[in-house]
Amino acid sequence: MKYQDAGNFFILAGAQPSILMSSALIFGNGDNKVTIDGNDTRDLWKGSDFAAVVGFCFNLRSQMNIQTTYEHGLANVSEFSDSVYNRIFKLSIGKSF
Repeated sequence: MKYQDAGNFFILAGAQPSILMSSALIFGNGDNKVTIDGNDTRDLWKGSDFAAVVGFCFNLRSQMNIQTTYEHGLANVSEFSDSVYNRIFKLSIGKSF
């Protein structure tokens, strides 16, 4: 759902389903990193998530816009714990066509 005031400001709210496409765990830092990916880590996570989304958008000149959203995962995404949820802040700059 998107609500626009009389100007260039929007308020966004809604739901977002998500599907796990790939998975990897990275340990270490700098040049000393170990990556585990594929089926070894995919089994640790559930295959889908569902989130509530709220945000704001402002249309700039030249059909440019800036948007920020917060996504609050509602479903536990872990196969081994009861308290692993996605929490995401996003900031994006875009161009409308």
